[in-house]
Amino acid sequence: MLIIADILSIIFSLYGSLILRFEGSLEQTYISNINSVLLIVIILNIAILFLMKMYKSLWQFASVTELFNVITSSILCSLVNIVIFEIANKDLPEACYFLYFLLLTLCLGITRFSYRFIRMYKSHIVPKSRRELQKVMIIGAGLAGEKTYQEITYNPSVYKKVVCFIDDDKSKQGRRIHDVTVYGGREKIIEAAKKYGVEEILLAMPSGNRKEVANILNICKETKCQIKKLPGIYQMINGDIHISDFKDVEIQDLLGREPIKVNIEDIIRYVTGKVVM
Repeated sequence: MLIIADILSIIFSLYGSLILRFEGSLEQTYISNINSVLLIVIILNIAILFLMKMYKSLWQFASVTELFNVITSSILCSLVNIVIFEIANKDLPEACYFLYFLLLTLCLGITRFSYRFIRMYKSHIVPKSRRELQKVMIIGAGLAGEKTYQEITYNPSVYKKVVCFIDDDKSKQGRRIHDVTVYGGREKIIEAAKKYGVEEILLAMPSGNRKEVANILNICKETKCQIKKLPGIYQMINGDIHISDFKDVEIQDLLGREPIKVNIEDIIRYVTGKVVM
């Protein structure tokens, strides 16, 4: 499906660049030149798109990285076209190569990012189901928090709704991430939980130290909400966060220090054969 769309995009961009260059009029000589190399242009341009892995990305999750790949692919295709026309000794105005780059970038962008736009439309316009969504507070308005928001908002199998963010960074407080407010710092956790009717709190601070995390979790306990936390920074290595990554809070998470490990075998050896009063 994408390959067919790309072939049509290449053809459109080639002739479209010529139309734009001559402001609507077509020079028959240049049309003949394009016709003579059209097949090789299509083959090599599609080969470049394959090399750039343009058919392997999950475009419903497209972001800045994918946009960069689209632009890079279009640049390479334009450069290859210059070589093709030079080797074939076929003349084409220099401006056409730049216009080709612009048109191809536009076409590739539309075909790719339409997957994401459709996904966003379904998430926002089409309800996940008639069942009530669980109201969630995310603590941490950084990269992990934003990724968590995306997972909750755009995953149709997650029946939750982010109602607020909490972050101690004063430069973020009062601002919005997508359409959700960063309500305040940790001192606002209890207030925000009551105001928004929060049912679950997700701690998205994978790089937070134990003492800081324990302090926040102890505040969260007072809300009586269900609490889960992102275990560690390793979750962020590939940039992906899933709801299943969040784990229930354990006793040691509330201590603010590493749990003391007792060597049972040493104790047994110490008391063996002795009278314990």
